[in-house]
Amino acid sequence: MNLHQIIALLTRFKNTHRRIWPEYGIEFQESIAEHSMHVALMCHVIGQDKPFEKNVLLPMSLLHGIPAILISDFPSFHDASILKAFLKNEKFVQRQVESIFSNPDEVMTFLKDFYGKNNAEARFIFQIKACETLLQAEKIRNSKNAEKVSDLYHDLHPLILDNDLITILQENG
Repeated sequence: MNLHQIIALLTRFKNTHRRIWPEYGIEFQESIAEHSMHVALMCHVIGQDKPFEKNVLLPMSLLHGIPAILISDFPSFHDASILKAFLKNEKFVQRQVESIFSNPDEVMTFLKDFYGKNNAEARFIFQIKACETLLQAEKIRNSKNAEKVSDLYHDLHPLILDNDLITILQENG
């Protein structure tokens, strides 16, 4: 594991902005690091009383943004082509992960499971991501972008099936 490469990866997490906001024409910048940390904290707090593997939920929620910082045209999470994009770039991502992490197989398993929605933890994190994005959208809603935020809400709200997350959105939106 190369310390320089780890620091470079963390810097990219901090300096790479999420693509969902400009896709909807919303003037807001949020780094992948900010988003990933918020998703991980929500997973930890909301997922505590759920039957998830905690040793999967938290690392997967923190690491899910790796492809978005490595692949410049990686689609937003709500895009149906996200799994296809991950699989298309899997060997590239794997080479990067192998050069940075001491446990590359574990990291790649997290990523494959996440993008394939292969387990309950991955499906929950996808719902958390949608919920977190909608909570952020509510914070920045104003008269200039109200219609765009409504479009985002229309696209993402159906992805949220967990009753706790639905309640959170109802209480905050």
